[in-house]
Amino acid sequence: MRILHLLTLAAVVAVPVALHATPITYTESFIGSGSVANGNFTEQFSNQLVTLTGVGDTDNVTNPSSGIFENVMPVTFSVAGGLGGVFSDEILFVSNQNVGRAGVGDNTIHSAIMFTADSAFNTYDLTTAIGPITGGSAFNPGASFATTGGSFTIVSAGDSTFQATTDVSAVPEPSSLVLLGTGALGALGMMKRKLLTA
Repeated sequence: MRILHLLTLAAVVAVPVALHATPITYTESFIGSGSVANGNFTEQFSNQLVTLTGVGDTDNVTNPSSGIFENVMPVTFSVAGGLGGVFSDEILFVSNQNVGRAGVGDNTIHSAIMFTADSAFNTYDLTTAIGPITGGSAFNPGASFATTGGSFTIVSAGDSTFQATTDVSAVPEPSSLVLLGTGALGALGMMKRKLLTA
């Protein structure tokens, strides 16, 4: 009987946990020019598709000040043609509702890597899927960002595109957890009945 109570408790506790955490993937992409410098070797890219990607969790979104939402996570960059790496600093995706921009920045040096401007971000808080949304790009031309591939620099860019996608399949639905708990309880009931009749 004690096991039955513990399983019931586990099933009830598991449901609220499943309601929260949602994996989310943010991407910021643009056609741009710049370079990746590693020691004495610098590789230039010109008018290439650049994609910045971060995979995080909606539970980690913070609201440090009015209208500002942030989510810190590892972020990769890839440039069409083969360049790529992982940013070494503390990187975060940000939505600034005050100015209608969303994108990615380097929190260590407090510098924007790439942001997209659009009024859709006036109410966006990084916790849901959105986009793709294309708008004017905002970045720091010539700023250098540390990555595993070397110093990443953007010198020019056209419009940029921000998108966030959620992967709800990675989190069990509450109804699935209830069904699992109910099945376990039924199996235990059958075992108890067999023990009593044996």
